[in-house]
Amino acid sequence: MGEKLTPRQEMAAERLMEDEGLTGDLLDEQAAPLIRWATEAAVKVAAPEVSEEEEEAGLRAIAQAVRQVARSAGAERDPARLVALAEAALAALRPERRVRRVRGAPARFRAPRGRWG
Repeated sequence: MGEKLTPRQEMAAERLMEDEGLTGDLLDEQAAPLIRWATEAAVKVAAPEVSEEEEEAGLRAIAQAVRQVARSAGAERDPARLVALAEAALAALRPERRVRRVRGAPARFRAPRGRWG
């Protein structure tokens, strides 16, 4: 994170760094790469062009991804593997990856495809 950060980005990164429950019972050597990854992700999600709602959802998803890895890491010591697991967990949680229905009737009011015409 060599670039100049906005106060909002600094606050987002600090929020994750100060969350003592984030990495659970991981050893420092396991937790350090996850915290580094999480703070870098927090800086990206707190970019000036991102809405506050998107930032909050992104920070929650990052924290959830790290907690998920921390619970399942076990004896995994490879920093690259831990970060890859966190990235995969985040990809599964990312709010912007969820399908949003904007047009037409809500899904619960639509007829199933392949039936009735």
